Amino acid sequence: MSPDSLVFLIAIAMVAVLYSMVGHGGASGYLALMTLSEIPITDTAPIALVMNLLVAGTSFAIYRRSRHFDLNLAWPFIVSAAPLAFLGGSMKLGAGTHKLVLAVVLGAAAIALFVGTKVTGGETQPPKCSAALLVGALIGLLSGVVGIGGGVFLGPVMILSRWADAKTTAAVSAVFILVNSAAGLLARPPDSVRLAVEHWPMLAVGLGGALVGSWLGAQHTPNPVLRRVLAATVLVAAAKLVIT
Repeated sequence: MSPDSLVFLIAIAMVAVLYSMVGHGGASGYLALMTLSEIPITDTAPIALVMNLLVAGTSFAIYRRSRHFDLNLAWPFIVSAAPLAFLGGSMKLGAGTHKLVLAVVLGAAAIALFVGTKVTGGETQPPKCSAALLVGALIGLLSGVVGIGGGVFLGPVMILSRWADAKTTAAVSAVFILVNSAAGLLARPPDSVRLAVEHWPMLAVGLGGALVGSWLGAQHTPNPVLRRVLAATVLVAAAKLVIT
C-alpha cells in the first residue's frame, strides 16, 4: 500500500483521532499501519516518533488549556523517563524481537485496562514521588527500546492505581509521550526528522486528527467512555502487531 494513498491516510487520521482522545500520540498504531505500506521497516520508528510529537503535542496543548494538566503529578514520571527513553532508543533489537516485545506488553496493558473500565470514579490519590519515579523510569526504558512514547503504558497504570481521573491521566500521558518521543528521536540518527518530513501527508492528516480527537476528549467525552476508548485502542494495536 502506498503511504500517499487515500485509504492509508484516512487510516492514519483515524488512529490520530482515537489515540489523541485519550492523550496518546499513537505510535503503536502508526507502526502497525506502516508495516502494511511500502515504507521501509527501518524508517518506521523515527516517522512514528515525529508523528507522536505532533499528535501528543496537540493533545497536551488542548488538555492543558482545558485545565486538566497537573504538573505536580507529571514531573516525577517525566524526570525519570526521559534519560532512560534515550538509553532505550540507543539499543538495537531485531525486527522480530521488537514486534514481539511490543505486542506482548500492549496486550497485557489492554487486558489490565479492560478490567479497569469497571472501576468507577471515586477518590483519586496521587502516587508517592518514589513510586512515580520508578514507574516513569521503567516505562521510559521500555518505550525507548520499542520506539513509542509510553503513554499506552502510563495511562493504564495511572487509572488502575487511581492516581488521577481519565482526563488528568490523558493530559499527563500527552506530555509524557512528548518528552519521551523527543528523547527517543535524539538517540537515533540525525536524519530521522528528515525521513518523517518526506512523508508530510501523514504528518498533516495526523495533526488534523489530533485536533479533532483532543477536542472531543477534553471537552465532550465522559470519563467512562475515555477509559473504554483507551482499552480498545491498546488492544487493537497489539492485535495488529501480532498479525502483521
